[in-house]
Amino acid sequence: MNAWYDKTKTTIGKAGLNLNTLSNPKIIAIEEGLYTFSQAHDFLDDIPVGARLATATMASVTFGVSLESYLDAADTTFTTPAVGVVEALVIYNDTGVEATSPLILYIDSGVTLPITTESARDLEIIWNANGIAKL
Repeated sequence: MNAWYDKTKTTIGKAGLNLNTLSNPKIIAIEEGLYTFSQAHDFLDDIPVGARLATATMASVTFGVSLESYLDAADTTFTTPAVGVVEALVIYNDTGVEATSPLILYIDSGVTLPITTESARDLEIIWNANGIAKL
């Protein structure tokens, strides 16, 4: 059910968010038993801390019509995530304050999920060559 958060789509439409110039794009590995996706969620503080198995910074984030409006990024590695079952991923832009860090994209299909993490082992997410998600 991959989904763009509604507030993000609205902000992009009003030219208030440029996905090519995110200041600090990050991704969270989510344990869904502790978080349920909702379009009403708009900022990081809507995701319970207990649902977050790991956070990683995303590199080379791009978005544009040249890619048919696909969001794309370099493959992402979570360094030693907490042990658990990653059932979803959430991309957001970290402002340094959870109440103002906008949620961008919820992903629970299209990559190999669920993934059981192991103690002291990195978790690499290899994105599709065509991009992460189309708007």
